[in-house]
Amino acid sequence: MVGICLFAVSLIVTLTFNVFLAPSIETHFQIEVNQPFGIWGENGTVIDAVIYQPRGVPFTQVVYAKRPVVILVHGFSCDKTYMKGAAYELNKRGFVTISISARGHGASMGQFAGGVYFYNETLAMVQWIRENAGRFNIDVDRIGLVGHSMGAVTVTNAATMDQELGNFWINSTVAIAGPVLNYTRGDPGVPGTGEGQSEFSAPHLIGFYLPQLALTRNVQSNMLESIIEGRVNDTKPYNYLNIIGSMDQAFTVASAKEVVYAMGEQPVFGVTDFTALPEGTVYGNFQDGTARKLSVVPGIDHLLEMHDPEVLVEMIDWFEESMMLTTEAGYPGQVNVFNITEPIRFSANIFCILAILILFIPLTVYLGNALKPLMAPSPKAAHDIPEKDTKKLFLIYGAIFAGTAIPVLPIILTFNLQFIIATDFLLSNIFVLFGFIHSMILLPALIILMIFENRKYSEKLSDFGLAKESIPSSILYGITIVGIYFIMGNLIATNNYHNMMPYKIWGFLEIFGYLFVFFLISELFLRGLIQTKLSRYKGKKIWKFPGKELILTSLITGTIQGTGLGIIFGMFNFYASGSIVTAILIPFACILLFVPIAAIQAWFYRKCRNVFASIMVSSLFLAWIFSIIMPAIDSVMVFNIIT
Repeated sequence: MVGICLFAVSLIVTLTFNVFLAPSIETHFQIEVNQPFGIWGENGTVIDAVIYQPRGVPFTQVVYAKRPVVILVHGFSCDKTYMKGAAYELNKRGFVTISISARGHGASMGQFAGGVYFYNETLAMVQWIRENAGRFNIDVDRIGLVGHSMGAVTVTNAATMDQELGNFWINSTVAIAGPVLNYTRGDPGVPGTGEGQSEFSAPHLIGFYLPQLALTRNVQSNMLESIIEGRVNDTKPYNYLNIIGSMDQAFTVASAKEVVYAMGEQPVFGVTDFTALPEGTVYGNFQDGTARKLSVVPGIDHLLEMHDPEVLVEMIDWFEESMMLTTEAGYPGQVNVFNITEPIRFSANIFCILAILILFIPLTVYLGNALKPLMAPSPKAAHDIPEKDTKKLFLIYGAIFAGTAIPVLPIILTFNLQFIIATDFLLSNIFVLFGFIHSMILLPALIILMIFENRKYSEKLSDFGLAKESIPSSILYGITIVGIYFIMGNLIATNNYHNMMPYKIWGFLEIFGYLFVFFLISELFLRGLIQTKLSRYKGKKIWKFPGKELILTSLITGTIQGTGLGIIFGMFNFYASGSIVTAILIPFACILLFVPIAAIQAWFYRKCRNVFASIMVSSLFLAWIFSIIMPAIDSVMVFNIIT
């Protein structure tokens, strides 16, 4: 009941702030990006966008005679939906806003390969809005850009390129959580050498800490396209505000200071070292485009920056002052944090996540009980194995699972197998690749062990969790579980955070296929060979204490699985970085991660007595996550491990 109530609250908040109180008239459209803005991407790429027009009083506080416009650019792995909250807050102040999805993100076409960032889409949208200004009553002299994370890098470079191309279209720019002056690994605190991104940042990690790893288009060379050192000055770009949370994990406050310091006449700042740059002070003036400001928001991390009231107030104030709207008739006065409703709108995601977590156990129980007549019969032969033999077998199985993980990386390197998985989801490819290769090495051992147990203990396929009578019901069970949670999450997140539909269906299906094979083999090994020897299947209600067999299953299979995959990633980390300590610690971290995962998998297996239940849940869920969180860079941009 608590979970249902939380989901209802989430749905009500979503409807209230995205429908009934939405200050916008939304129009979704697409444009084609060509020369001269195809230089950094692909010509003919169709990108997806949405234009938000102020709805008028009482939803909007003011409607100017000619409307200012702001183009919003999302960060890595998001799409145009992520910027909806900022668009709404600007709409309430009379701005027209346009949010775009970068190529390879959301519903936009193309490959995310022309560079790490997407200046071409941004400049093409600026050109489009100028050409269509009359349709929306837009003032072409009041065009602003705002971007978050990778979008912050994008808008900074787009505003700089705007002047390099001789356009001078962009009036003011707000960068939230980014960019960096350059990507060199110079001495921190020394002007001109570059603070760079924090070590948390994946592109930074790949570019500098994993030099043996390269892409067919090298990440580091792509990042060079985003260097602004030597290109920016006190008027390029015009009227620049940089906002960063004090707890940002991807960029640093020192990096933000260095960026702003490079954009002004140094005597203006009154300091000779960028690390001493004061925060919260406006330098220069808005009339000639020299306005510069660094704003550090305390207690805010990378994810929450775009939804924080103080950040949004800073953004709105900057655009209104830089566009001289404070002198326009009908100006409603300075905005304050009490006018910002974005945290309430964004809270729908939190309520939905809590609801899903709370509903997980009763929902899986209910569906499992509903499918009980189609469950496989209880395995019998495994229970006749002497306890002494069982313990020996567990040690043997664990050694085999962990031992077959050792040659995974050498085999990949020797035979250049890094190219066999080449979906659009770059970062997921390496995780899926390791699991798939490990399962292929494990397969012969699995077959031998199944034959051995069949001959010595007369075990049948049902004892390994492959009873044919329950395969349809267990597959249906897994698909239904994932489907319900997907629908619940999509109802909320699509209107608040991200379009959670896999944006490239073929890539999703390919990832699912590899994961299915991996989980089929590993589940037969872990569930079929191990859990059947621990489970008693006495019909206990799952919401009661499930008994020691489920706990033992989680500990044993989680330790085996975590050790095996931990060995792979530990070797990978040692090969890439040379850190022995990290390589040793990774297996222990994987064990801590996989023990609760093993408990979930054991739970599903217990409800259907068939490995296909946990296989479908695990492979579908991970394919879904990889399709959303780890978006495309390029179908051919897979990790090329240089030997």
